[in-house]
Amino acid sequence: MTAGFEVSSFYVISVSAMFILLAAAAVSDVRTRHIPVYCSFTLLLLSFVFLIHEGQYFLVSYYLLAVFSSGSRKLKMFLFIGAVIVFANTGDSAGPLIFGLAAVDFLFALRIIGGGDAKILFSMLAFGYRSWIMGISISAVTLIAGFVQIFRFYGFRYFFSRINSAIGHLKSCTVESDQERIRIPFAALLPVSFLLYLFVSFSKL
Repeated sequence: MTAGFEVSSFYVISVSAMFILLAAAAVSDVRTRHIPVYCSFTLLLLSFVFLIHEGQYFLVSYYLLAVFSSGSRKLKMFLFIGAVIVFANTGDSAGPLIFGLAAVDFLFALRIIGGGDAKILFSMLAFGYRSWIMGISISAVTLIAGFVQIFRFYGFRYFFSRINSAIGHLKSCTVESDQERIRIPFAALLPVSFLLYLFVSFSKL
């Protein structure tokens, strides 16, 4: 299912508030490499309220479980059971949110992204729960920025070796050392991803 949101005053206010918070997180991330707690938790609250307003109560329950299960294996097991229940009640429309949240949790477990990044991604995915566009937007912008950084720091000559190194860390579930890591203020990419999502989504309204 594609975007299909109704352009209501609540939606406009939610979009505006989310973008302002994303922009604030981006500025802080670039300057200090830290995402303010008020940004990440307010975004989570905003997306939680948005899901309730949409009447997606099964998704709300699953969303809360996903947010609080990141550090617990037992909660992750309940999360899997919850995914089955949500699928049974909402069908394929739950797919984008469920798989998006699982992907973010996986990236967080590998320490590819930090806790603040994960919270922001969770909120964005909840806001774009109806389609795969949000996840695609995030992935596209992140990949492009990553490639630009690789070329900038390593040049074309070492491009493929850098890619192989990243794949190796992913397979072994290890974290890159500070010397290897290409430091990208990840939160700074998210407002761009959000705008890309809105651009594509509003064109289908």
